[in-house]
Amino acid sequence: MNGIYELPVGRGKPYLSSKRILRDVLGGWQTQWVVTLQTGAPLAFAAGSAVRLNKSENSPKTVDRWFDISQFAPQAPFTLNTLSIQLNDLRAPGINKWDLTAMKKIRITERMEFRLQAEFYNAFNMALFDIPNTTVTSPNFGRITGVVIPPRQLQISGRLTW
Repeated sequence: MNGIYELPVGRGKPYLSSKRILRDVLGGWQTQWVVTLQTGAPLAFAAGSAVRLNKSENSPKTVDRWFDISQFAPQAPFTLNTLSIQLNDLRAPGINKWDLTAMKKIRITERMEFRLQAEFYNAFNMALFDIPNTTVTSPNFGRITGVVIPPRQLQISGRLTW
């Protein structure tokens, strides 16, 4: 989802268009947003690496233990694979990311304009974790050891147009 909203304040707008100081300070502000909401993908296991002993609903979904690891065991060598490559009931973490922009246009002369812009990537600093480890023989099996998207980042820029 995305959107843009310009405050109805300032020159040519319904509010405070006649009061010069308030018009210049409060007018010309615009906000923009891009929201990404996504469920996690099904977890993938390497073919022939694991056997699912039972189906468990005990999934704590923490970084140290994303799913119940006791429901899996290493597959015995030279046996047929019975585990699907992807498990639809076990999913990776989803994405909840908000990118916000605040922008102010300042008219200097009739032909010259300055634009000040602040961009907030991952504005609410939501942790966007990587997929958990699905290698049964790994000491990190069931754990999340990385992030997909970095923490909040701020970028400020200015632009002079004439």
